[in-house]
Amino acid sequence: MAASKILVSGGVDGKIGKLYKRVSSVIAKAGPFDALLVTGSFFSSDGASDDAWSDFSSGARRVPIPTYILGPSTEAQRRRYAAIGDHGGELCTDVIYLGPHGIMSLPSGLRVAYLSGCFDASRFGAPPPNVQTTEEVEAALASPGPACHCTAASVEALEASAASSASHGKVTDILLTGHFPSDALKYTRGAASQTLGDQRNGGLAAARAAMALRPRYHFCAASAKFYERAPYQNHARNAQPVACTRLLSIAPVANPAKEKWLYAFTIVPAKAMDPVSLAAQPEGHTPSPYDALTRNAPRGQTESFFFGTQRERTGATTSKRGRDGQQRPHPGKRTKYAIDPRPNTGCWFCMASPKFEKHLVVSVGDACYVAIAKVNMMTAVLLRG
Repeated sequence: MAASKILVSGGVDGKIGKLYKRVSSVIAKAGPFDALLVTGSFFSSDGASDDAWSDFSSGARRVPIPTYILGPSTEAQRRRYAAIGDHGGELCTDVIYLGPHGIMSLPSGLRVAYLSGCFDASRFGAPPPNVQTTEEVEAALASPGPACHCTAASVEALEASAASSASHGKVTDILLTGHFPSDALKYTRGAASQTLGDQRNGGLAAARAAMALRPRYHFCAASAKFYERAPYQNHARNAQPVACTRLLSIAPVANPAKEKWLYAFTIVPAKAMDPVSLAAQPEGHTPSPYDALTRNAPRGQTESFFFGTQRERTGATTSKRGRDGQQRPHPGKRTKYAIDPRPNTGCWFCMASPKFEKHLVVSVGDACYVAIAKVNMMTAVLLRG
């Protein structure tokens, strides 16, 4: 399978004519390219002042390359998507709205995951303030929410898709998000934080998606500056290496600071690569910046490095919220976990590992197990995994 040539742009924000003018010039010099991926908003924030869109949507002009875009990031932009709904589709010839979230394959064989919408911490995973009963809370958390905001339900759906893909040996080549991920600057030098400004805080939704999917490339929209992070590893210590992730934040189209807003690269689909080349660790890579998410997240909301699991939403329903705002499961209902089919062969304590000594286990709970220590025994010595 041949390598694919891909273009990635930052948020267009309605500057559609300028985008395709530059893309046409690049194609003439270095083309052809297989696809254009757009991070951030394709349309203007008011959903009305979109340069040249009427020409493209009417068929008077053709876009020069198949273009894949994310969903609306403001309520006003939703009218541009009204004709096809919230589930994705073609807005005009060769301009494809991917949808709120999902994983799709390009004709070239690349697997592309996407998470549309902006991130609002006050909305993410929280029911509206006017709900009171248990039934209302459950209905609110299960609903998709505003189409311009990414929701906890969307992220959990991506996490479930990631677990399913991993069980079949499928690798995500590219992840597109509309916002910068939180914690992404961990293990990087301090100059990057100053360069990115208010972008450095990021959003939990993109971070969780990146942690679950472990893409080879993660492209997100920048508020102002172009930024390319050092590659980071996606495997736990002493585990079998997997492909690293390269995170790039692309500046807005035609920005006045002339930051880089169009990125071109060549990539071979993971399914066409041999496992050794795919898992090669580049020089200068760092540990995963999202390791703290697993350690600090409430039980059942993220993957467990011990169990390698993903919560099944059917296993527990929420009945109330604690003082810290986190959901609490119904009493008596156990959260279900599925064993990760990818054993951590380097870890003695991972239950999915061939080295795991099950005869030492005393009891297995929802999020931990208790086992006899592997060392010489003394009175009341137990190991909590």
